[in-house]
Amino acid sequence: MVLKELLFALILFQIAFAYRKTLYSEQSPFILTLKQKNFNREVHRKSNAFLVQFYASWCGHCFRFAPKFEQFAESIQRWHNVIRLAVVNCADWANVDLCAYYDIPGFPTIKFFAPYTRKGDRGLRVHIPDRLVNALVNKTVDVLLNYTSHHQPPLQWPELNAVDEISFTELDERKPVLVVVESEKSRLGAKVILDFSEFTEYITIFRSVPKLNVTTKLPFLERIYKSGKHELIEVNYTEGDNLRDQFVNAIRKKYLSNVWPLAESEAEMATVTLSPRVTTELSTVNEQKQKVETVRFVDLYNALRYSLFQEVTMKSHLNNSQISALHAFLTALHDYFPFADANSRVFIEKLLAFVHDRSARKSLSMKSVRNKIKTIENNEGARLPEFRPWKSCEGSAPTFRGYPCSLWLLFHTITVAEHKKHLLNNNDDENEELKNRTRTDSFALFAIRGYVEYFFTCNHCRAHFVQMSANLSQQLQRFQDRSPVLWLWWAHNRVNRRLKGDETEDPMHPKIQFPPLNACQKCYGTRNSWNEIEVLNFLSEHYDIKNIK
Repeated sequence: MVLKELLFALILFQIAFAYRKTLYSEQSPFILTLKQKNFNREVHRKSNAFLVQFYASWCGHCFRFAPKFEQFAESIQRWHNVIRLAVVNCADWANVDLCAYYDIPGFPTIKFFAPYTRKGDRGLRVHIPDRLVNALVNKTVDVLLNYTSHHQPPLQWPELNAVDEISFTELDERKPVLVVVESEKSRLGAKVILDFSEFTEYITIFRSVPKLNVTTKLPFLERIYKSGKHELIEVNYTEGDNLRDQFVNAIRKKYLSNVWPLAESEAEMATVTLSPRVTTELSTVNEQKQKVETVRFVDLYNALRYSLFQEVTMKSHLNNSQISALHAFLTALHDYFPFADANSRVFIEKLLAFVHDRSARKSLSMKSVRNKIKTIENNEGARLPEFRPWKSCEGSAPTFRGYPCSLWLLFHTITVAEHKKHLLNNNDDENEELKNRTRTDSFALFAIRGYVEYFFTCNHCRAHFVQMSANLSQQLQRFQDRSPVLWLWWAHNRVNRRLKGDETEDPMHPKIQFPPLNACQKCYGTRNSWNEIEVLNFLSEHYDIKNIK
């Protein structure tokens, strides 16, 4: 019997992750896909460095970033002897421990791993402010220059730092030696050197910063000879030109036409290799007639399991604020989640008790939390349902909807449950003052905000939610006694309005203002204004446990 249950759980697990796709093709020639099973083998003890992007396939910001990262990979494809690009999908259950080990604070996160890195090195986080392709290229150069300034680079690497003088007697007459002369803050020379790093047997390139004023306009390119002679190499460019391309093409045309023909650049510019993306035929969807999906236990339990097993456990340690936030979130789940079975409730009770006993600590090892979760499930007989295919939150393609959709459902469900419990507790009180009093003390809503602030791993989404809820107590006063439910409804509609037409929007499930007119005519007042009393009634029914299937 136990064996059958295990096999059934395994089948469910495999089905679920047939729905969990990646944002990058494993056949990409420029981006290596890393997993738990191959990370150490591919990254450690290599002469090249790595930039590894940790992402989640459900993360909208990661989805938007993927084409730029692929273009970035294309633009530095010839730097592979010095640095390679790789990705890890942390939404894959098989990679949870790997992402937790590297202490990924949110998605996307890029980390630099130096050459010959060993097990135990957790990499250096690389911050890319605007995540544009040029910014990625420039930041990569900065990281490499910083590394070579403080460490002895591998012998296979070209010299990236600016040279003060070159020993003419050591020059090899069999191959040309070129120097990019540039200003101190310029990155051009390093980029050009990296572009030719796979052709070091044919050409040597240095970069130099002049100590004195020079008559030639910077930057310029020259060839030096063993005799000490300097020859200026013509590079035709004007202001606004891509200097890197102009310098690279000038060198290719003059010195490497046989091994790297210039004609190739035109082909490269014409064909940009991007990983295949799932495309869905667009259909015209009448927003006002869009079907309102029933809330499903499958989606709620998936959100519960993913949030606790993958989001919370992504960190290596929790500080006191994070411990408090986790304690509050578990308490809100314990009090307001619509448990369909006692087993799940006992699991949350036991995990809550574990965190409660450690709530006064300044730090909590996430390894101890993961071990407790395993103990509860394996030894104490309480567990959450295994991850199953999405129901109401299923998207038209694997990268749409899913976890973010289910998390919104979870949040709405527990705020409605809290609201109903509040009404029940005060049902016999006819005092008008009590009925009309403002509720700014929603435990569930503040627990939700704490969860998003400290554990939700989509960086962009988290920042927006935290900004939106910065003055939560004051904002709640506007909605009076129904404040928690309506504030979350207002916030969700605001997010939908912002993402309407965004590339992350599922074309078969467009972002709408909820509820649509066909689902709740009473919710709409004159001139498309909202009747908030009716909205509250609709939400209270829609997310009520008796209507969850």
